[in-house]
Amino acid sequence: MQDIGGCRAVLSNVSQARKLYEEHYLKGDLKHKRVGVKDYIMNPKKDGYRSIHLVYRYYSDKKGKKEYNGLLVEIQIRSKLQHLWATAIETVDLFTRQAIKSNEGQEEWMDFFRLVSSAFARMESCPCVPDTPTDDNTLYSLIKQKEADLNVIKVMSGWTKAMRYFEEQVKTKSKAQYFLLELDILGERMTLASYPKSQEERAIADYAESEKRNKGKRDYDVVLVGVDNVTELKRAYPNYFVDSREFLENLQKVIKKGN
Repeated sequence: MQDIGGCRAVLSNVSQARKLYEEHYLKGDLKHKRVGVKDYIMNPKKDGYRSIHLVYRYYSDKKGKKEYNGLLVEIQIRSKLQHLWATAIETVDLFTRQAIKSNEGQEEWMDFFRLVSSAFARMESCPCVPDTPTDDNTLYSLIKQKEADLNVIKVMSGWTKAMRYFEEQVKTKSKAQYFLLELDILGERMTLASYPKSQEERAIADYAESEKRNKGKRDYDVVLVGVDNVTELKRAYPNYFVDSREFLENLQKVIKKGN
């Protein structure tokens, strides 16, 4: 985001996103000065990010707002499919304590999202991510293999169920501040333990013990999550549950194409 703020428009498809961008912003009569445009739909980032960014220099002649003149505001325009991909990365970052969004994640997860972004680009008849396979069979087969290695569908489905529980706890004003999630992927079982703020050290100790006990098990996932982190995710992506489900639905469509 730029200086003072930003906004994001999510359109049903790429055609609508480009129409908004070209007809209402490039040709529109805005009083704010456009100082930058990055079309990451036509030129995807190497990490798979796809969206359109516009940066404007704010201007107002209204009393009380002139003090903001000259500061920058960023506008993001993306399709629903591009948004689902971005939401999924935020989810993985939260539950695995990575920073894929900042290109500081685990290589296997970063590769997975780069490949999926190219598959989604193909679904939208858009340019693919640089340095990803140009052959459909190769691309879809790699995604199928990566998904199997990471257990993406089962793991993310388990996280989504956990998020519903977290949300209910917040709604009921529970004193819980930390949640320890243990997901048995093969057995499709999930256990949750909650801790108040006063038991932070115990929560960390239990998490460390569970991590040690299940070290090396790719079919077992252990996560310690704070309520504040969950709240931030919901604030950034208010339709999180729908977005996560739709991401997995589209991912399954891609996997079915793999040999």
